[in-house]
Amino acid sequence: MGESNRSRWLFVPEVTWGVTPATPTMETLLRTGGNLSGNRNTTVSKAVQSDRMRRKLYSTGKDGKGSIEAELAYGQLDTIIEHLMASSWSSAITGTVAVTFDTTADTINRAAGSFVSDGWLAGMHLYVGPEAADAANEGYCRITAVTATDLSVDKNLTTNAVPATVTLRNDGMIRNGTTAKSLSIEQGHLDQSHFYLFAGMRAGQGSLSMSSNGLVTFNADFMGLYPTYAATTAASVITAVNTNDAYNTGADIDAIFEGGATCTETLTAFDLTFTNNLRNRPQLRSEAPSGIAYGVQDVTGSLSYYMGSSHTLANKVLNFAESSAYVRLQNLSSAGLDKTLIVTLPQFKYSGGVPPEAGQLDGDVTMKMPFTAYSGGAAQQLQFDRITPAA
Repeated sequence: MGESNRSRWLFVPEVTWGVTPATPTMETLLRTGGNLSGNRNTTVSKAVQSDRMRRKLYSTGKDGKGSIEAELAYGQLDTIIEHLMASSWSSAITGTVAVTFDTTADTINRAAGSFVSDGWLAGMHLYVGPEAADAANEGYCRITAVTATDLSVDKNLTTNAVPATVTLRNDGMIRNGTTAKSLSIEQGHLDQSHFYLFAGMRAGQGSLSMSSNGLVTFNADFMGLYPTYAATTAASVITAVNTNDAYNTGADIDAIFEGGATCTETLTAFDLTFTNNLRNRPQLRSEAPSGIAYGVQDVTGSLSYYMGSSHTLANKVLNFAESSAYVRLQNLSSAGLDKTLIVTLPQFKYSGGVPPEAGQLDGDVTMKMPFTAYSGGAAQQLQFDRITPAA
């Protein structure tokens, strides 16, 4: 009898859609739930028979679908995020640079080398330090503009008279893109030696949820090809999942910025969904789809908080005003490195939640404000940054 605790999910990116790489190195997927399934389209014959029985059942199409449910931990879902974003993580940028800081313009300035050549972009997050040479400016900030010699940031900097050699770091950024990607995902039942391989799986929808008194959760849905069965795993090499802890909503939400400033409301939840609106491409001469196509990417979510005396956020609903936000998740590993993941929405608008429900006896009045993100002519509508600064 098979036990769920003996199941294992593995995945590997494909080079060609629907083709599992030969002798693949597959990555372990740590999950809390979800399911993969083969779906078959059937058609019952409508032929009339005098015995009143059905003549035949035909198989007219088949594909694979499924979902994963997981706790979000640094580095464990980076490949899944790539596929949901139809893009790739940028290369890490790290190194020591001699810079000065300008408190008036809030800029980081250099006399030699180029920030542009290093790969810094407007909208990226970075970590300054930690350096004893300039502890006052150590910490996280977001770049608002880039030139070869200057980084403008969203942090109130402290001017230094003498250039300090500091570390500037970003371990990879990803923005929504247009690159089609697919995975082969294997569901294995190790106690019974049954292995189901789903090829051509494109990531359709991702969701990120942060609620009080819990862990940050991450879900993803997939569409692809009908599974194949084997008595042994398809993996030649298996990469174990890293040991990073899941982000805790009580301890690991380091900062929430809304509209360019620290959010001062008492938040209860932040939810985000991004959808690729995938569609099957059925074809003649095959039960399998000819491919899985991408639609427009929709990014929606909601921000929930206890109603207070401030009406700043509610006014954005009433005035249909544009806003922006980012959430910085951070936990500390035993090796002494901050494991930081930052989720950024460069521009969005709230679409409801004002006035709130009045509530019942002995309750709290909470605001739940749904929002929709968009590009607005910008380079992205959703962005993730990862940073592991040395302690």
